[in-house]
Amino acid sequence: MANKTGGLWGKLIKWLDISSDPVAPGAGRLFAPVVSLWEAATQLPASLGQKTKAASFPVTLASDEDALAVTASGTVTADQGAAGATAWPVSLGSEQVESLDAGPAWTTVRGVSGEPVTSADMSGAAVAVTDAPTEGQSLVVDDLYLSTEADLSFTLTEETSGTVILGPLYMAANSAQQITPRARLKLDTADKKLMCQTSAAGDVSVLALVHSEA
Repeated sequence: MANKTGGLWGKLIKWLDISSDPVAPGAGRLFAPVVSLWEAATQLPASLGQKTKAASFPVTLASDEDALAVTASGTVTADQGAAGATAWPVSLGSEQVESLDAGPAWTTVRGVSGEPVTSADMSGAAVAVTDAPTEGQSLVVDDLYLSTEADLSFTLTEETSGTVILGPLYMAANSAQQITPRARLKLDTADKKLMCQTSAAGDVSVLALVHSEA
């Protein structure tokens, strides 16, 4: 094969400026390349596939590029930009997603034997409004639904010890209230029920939704 630096091949290289540094167009040149073909070739990755940033070739997405799907296992951190910006909408598929506080993983138990506790007078003594937790574990209150026909207050305590868990909760006659604590309203002692007592007589209903936790 003829010497690549001479003859017709050499003239072609010189004319296209394939091996030189970027220059302005001049006599005898078809164009002024932004970068020489040889220099560009040295920036290409040695093989295809996912690479580290240092070993990757930079690309720019088109301004009208369609949304890109992101698939990951583990934690994905995204920076929305300026502080105070409108929150991004989040859409979850039909598959159940377990939240960081294990919410969907809870085995929720309703009231006593699955029913709310009703009474015409709960003021005389504290009444159990839950079943006992799983043996060796403590109850955690997830939701409370209270209703009353009289002006009175509800006080929720731990069985035996009488430790006040929540209350007194003052309610007007013929009213109802939902309470959803977010601060881990957990009974101090294992194997104890949640109890409730009112400040006065009157028809009341208490539905406690709880789960057991070690």
